[in-house]
Amino acid sequence: MGFVLFLGTMFAPIQDRAAKGQGFTHVEGDLVTVATSKLAADQSHAPERACEAWEFGLTALIAALTRRVSGFKSNSS
Repeated sequence: MGFVLFLGTMFAPIQDRAAKGQGFTHVEGDLVTVATSKLAADQSHAPERACEAWEFGLTALIAALTRRVSGFKSNSS
């Protein structure tokens, strides 16, 4: 048995941070804090290098899950 801790927020910044129309994003050196009074706080600095591009979309996720379920069913019978 376990639990999942979602560290998202119920709001999002609406003001542009750097250039008009580019919205908000963390920049190198930002101190990011996620906290709750009932648990604790987690702090980390924004990475000093660019993260790899996110390339695993919804279609790829569904395909991977379908393959796993199909493989599980054939192995369990």
